[in-house]
Amino acid sequence: MTEKIKAHIDRLLQDAPKTRRIEEMREELLSGCLDKYEDLTASGVSPEEAFASVISGIGDVDELIKNLSSENVFDPGKAEKQRRDKAVMIGGAIMLFFLGLMSIIVFDEVLGLENLAILPFFTCVGFGVALIIFANMTQQPVKYEKKRIPLWKKSKPT
Repeated sequence: MTEKIKAHIDRLLQDAPKTRRIEEMREELLSGCLDKYEDLTASGVSPEEAFASVISGIGDVDELIKNLSSENVFDPGKAEKQRRDKAVMIGGAIMLFFLGLMSIIVFDEVLGLENLAILPFFTCVGFGVALIIFANMTQQPVKYEKKRIPLWKKSKPT
């Protein structure tokens, strides 16, 4: 019966990605089910009834698989989009810094409003700093997953 329990768990998780967290969940689920099966059979429950009880106790694992698999999967498209968005925000911030410097020249030299020249400067610098902070706060850290390559597939150094 233990092989039937293992086969059932393997069928439940056959479409799940092969991540470390999914494999840990598989081992914990198998261990818990086997322990429950042994407890039930030791208390006098028939092997068939114990198997049915263990299998019915597992329930639906799809949501758990979805949560575990989405945490560690590296998405190159998402990482590239995040990198581009951050570059645009940093570029905009730098542009605001130069615009602030230009506002001092325009207000002081062209318009003759030397007392008001500092106001647009600090406004542009403030927005630029806010944009840099926002760019760094919104970027999600990219989680990489180390892929395990079987020894027979690794290339040998020449």
